[in-house]
Amino acid sequence: MMKDAGMDKLKSIFELREMLRQLEKDIGFDDLTRTERDVLLAAHSLCDKPGDVISSDQIRHHKLLQSVAQATFYRAIGTLLGLGLLERAAQTKARSYVVRDDLVGGGFGTDFDIRSALKKRSNGSDSGRKANGF
Repeated sequence: MMKDAGMDKLKSIFELREMLRQLEKDIGFDDLTRTERDVLLAAHSLCDKPGDVISSDQIRHHKLLQSVAQATFYRAIGTLLGLGLLERAAQTKARSYVVRDDLVGGGFGTDFDIRSALKKRSNGSDSGRKANGF
């Protein structure tokens, strides 16, 4: 009987993971690396409203990113800047960011085509990263 309870939990985890994977695919997250997704989700969770400024330190210390190496974290930030998913905060010190307004209020994907941005990345376009200092 214990074995069945354990199998039910594994089945539940699998089903949740599969639903999450499908949702990520539906909005285009499946082409981001796990770290890129986690950085974007952490940044988004730190925003109460569109336009909130968050620092790289705030994002870096989020529980989703505790096991991520610093270099990997900053590469993900650079990629998200290059893709336009994060933006540098205006009139603030370095390493302050804003999650795109259309991503914060639950309207993800309405004005932004993540697949096009990711396609540019897969075609070798590095101009976004260079323009953002990464």
